[in-house]
Amino acid sequence: QLRLRVLTRFEPASLEAVHGVSTTSWVAPGAFTELMCSWAADTPGDSHVEVEAQVRIGAELSQWLSLGRWAAGDEHLCRTSVPGQIDVLASVDVDVLRAAGRPLEAYRIRVVHSGAARLQALAVFSGSARPSAPSTVSEPLGRAIDLDVPAFAQMSHRDHFPEYDGGGASWCSTASLAMVLAYWGAGPSAADLAWVGEGHDDPQVDHAARHTYDAAYGGCGNWSFGAAYAAGFGLD
Repeated sequence: QLRLRVLTRFEPASLEAVHGVSTTSWVAPGAFTELMCSWAADTPGDSHVEVEAQVRIGAELSQWLSLGRWAAGDEHLCRTSVPGQIDVLASVDVDVLRAAGRPLEAYRIRVVHSGAARLQALAVFSGSARPSAPSTVSEPLGRAIDLDVPAFAQMSHRDHFPEYDGGGASWCSTASLAMVLAYWGAGPSAADLAWVGEGHDDPQVDHAARHTYDAAYGGCGNWSFGAAYAAGFGLD
């Protein structure tokens, strides 16, 4: 299926902020059945953020639905999505808010800040899943573009840190994330990687797994957490 999405970006200064809660205005991107968030946030010390969405059909409002409790580290917060959220208008499946049946008309997002946490960027993808069109062969571009992306193999991390989704055999998203970060010359420092220990090739992959792990989901593939991790190293 081809998922058609509308991307809306928010500057933190445009959000209404009251007592540690920042809320966007209502956005009506056209009828949609799915919604996802990406964010960047600074979470020093024991602070964290929780990103929530509320959707609307006419005058009927959903409850506020959590799209994740997040901090860059894991020393003070068990980074997690929130299971079991079902509303008459929508439900949440790990990192995706989905309409309960009828297409949704509008949404707003609020970010709850704990402690000294500070929101730096916020983006929302909204859209609908539609059947994909028959595949067609496009005209060749006449050139090949070969990007010098470092190659990290998830399977070389098999059985590493099994507390994070069983180890490297499950780390497809984090290996890819670490490769993209390395391509842009970003990522954890040698000091950040010291906890991985000796004998681990490409310890950036282990680091990405630990810092994107979603405790409730039990995996490292949460889209929003991966984007927030990359944003922590300066990527947009």
